Amino acid sequence: AEILEAQESDQAQTVLLEAYDLATQAGVQEQERAVLERLVTYYEGIQDFEKAFTWQSRLLQAERVFYDQRRTQQIEELMAVHQVEQKAIEAELYRVRTEELSDLVAARTEELKAQRDQLRQAYDLAEAASRAKSTFLAVTSHELRTPLTSIIGYTEILLEDATLPPRYATDLGHILNAAHHL
Repeated sequence: AEILEAQESDQAQTVLLEAYDLATQAGVQEQERAVLERLVTYYEGIQDFEKAFTWQSRLLQAERVFYDQRRTQQIEELMAVHQVEQKAIEAELYRVRTEELSDLVAARTEELKAQRDQLRQAYDLAEAASRAKSTFLAVTSHELRTPLTSIIGYTEILLEDATLPPRYATDLGHILNAAHHL
């Protein structure tokens, strides 16, 4: 307030320039811009338009830097939000894919279990059929061997008989061959 009241004094100019240097060194952009505005007002008040224009240029440059930094900060904040959102989307996509794969694995496991059970049943049926075949062949073989042994024995006895007509010998030879074959 004192500076603005004494705009025409050299002391006001000195105080403003010192305040500008302090704000610049401290890096406080808002104070720097406030001092620059007062310097512009001061030089316009004493009608030193050349200096007012110089300080106005510095003020515009400081505002440009301030707004560029602010815009950069906003862009960085937006990028950070975007990265967080992107990571959330990726995490959700990973979760969904994991669930889908888990479902597929569970379904495939169930299919394989069903196939295994079917194969086990088919194997058990094949084993039972093989045992039944073996039993059948053993019983049938035994049942056929007993009468065939008798047929072979009596046929050989008849063939040894010298009084047998030759035409019967041929038929008995066929019986004997068929019996040996069976």
